Amino acid sequence: MSEQKNNQANIQQMFMQMQQIEEQSRHMEQEAQAVEQKKNEFSILIEQLNNYGKTKKDAKTFATIGAGVFAEAKLANSDEFLVNVGAGTFVKKSVAEVKKTMQAQLDELQKIQMQINQNLQMLAIQGQIMQAQMQKE
Repeated sequence: MSEQKNNQANIQQMFMQMQQIEEQSRHMEQEAQAVEQKKNEFSILIEQLNNYGKTKKDAKTFATIGAGVFAEAKLANSDEFLVNVGAGTFVKKSVAEVKKTMQAQLDELQKIQMQINQNLQMLAIQGQIMQAQMQKE
């Protein structure tokens, strides 16, 4: 009888650990989606920067003023941009500098995505081990 209670307690503990693994996996999958979305945004930005380099001075364009609202504007200078470097501080940077910065951030996101994928694989393996142990009990 005592052995049966012990087995039941072990199974219950394993079940709780499985739930934790599933919750961690869901959380990491959400993180992976957010990273993928950011990567796409940076890729699009880099592509747009490439196009801006081809744009002539005084060309008509649309400038974002926030929340999906744009204003028609004339491009005075397609060689420099103002970049938010944090705490509301903006710095002038050339197209090449902005692209380099964006590419570095894109590379960092790629590393983060690889780490998340590795962690997801580890959790999947832990889940398989737990399932195998539960079946033995």
